Amino acid sequence: MKTILVPTDCSKEAIHALETAVVIARQTGASVQLLHVIQTAYDREYNSGSSIPKDMKEKLDYAREEVFSKLENIIKPFREKDIQIAPYIKMGSVFQQVSEIITKEKIDMIVMGTGGASGLLELLDGSNTERVVRYANCLVLTVARKINDFKLRKTVLATNFKDIPKAFISKLNQLQDSFGFELQILYVNTPLDYQTTFAIEKRLEAFLDKHEFKNYTTHIVDHYSVEDGITAFAKKTGADIIAMATHGRTGLAHLLDGSVTENIVNHADRPVLTFHS
Repeated sequence: MKTILVPTDCSKEAIHALETAVVIARQTGASVQLLHVIQTAYDREYNSGSSIPKDMKEKLDYAREEVFSKLENIIKPFREKDIQIAPYIKMGSVFQQVSEIITKEKIDMIVMGTGGASGLLELLDGSNTERVVRYANCLVLTVARKINDFKLRKTVLATNFKDIPKAFISKLNQLQDSFGFELQILYVNTPLDYQTTFAIEKRLEAFLDKHEFKNYTTHIVDHYSVEDGITAFAKKTGADIIAMATHGRTGLAHLLDGSVTENIVNHADRPVLTFHS
């Protein structure tokens, strides 16, 4: 792992994410890019140096200087600990700028803060975090709260044995090489999609044959819902993070069905590592 991107709005949630990113960077030898996006309709003109109204340019220049000062203050304590962190300020939409940087800078992991969400607003509008989780083509770690002395000793890999790309497993293995964590492979059996133990074990065996895992244990649990089963298991075993593959979906299907991964991201009490497949 070489580069970690931390999008920030300078909130406490974003700072918690940066603290977690720094721990990962120290363990893996990666550098950290701290990104703040100033949202404006004049992003193309400003970024290209084209003509924009004078008063608007002055406002954007002032906003840029103010944000840069905030980022420098946030970064200072980490630089004193020999962590390589660089601040970036972009104009435009958060998702667009994050997407461009992922490609341009070959980002290996994004670490984002999320305060959690619920209700109609989440369902209709989503959030920048949800969009990145749904579509980013790199690892995304979401952090909901401050973690004192973050360590990565146990990781729950929640799976239905379908559609997990080998690239995700490869990246998990690389992370495991750096931290040496135990991988807990979890299947949640629910009343709505009930499978016999024999059938689950047969699918599990095929899944293990397909991928190269190391230092792992396997677990099958019964629960009323997949989301609650995953979070309950992670809490019971003291897992440090939950890892899941996510599927990009848009439109009515996403509004009606939602996504197990996004529900976990929004409501889990520990970091969630996702990879878009």
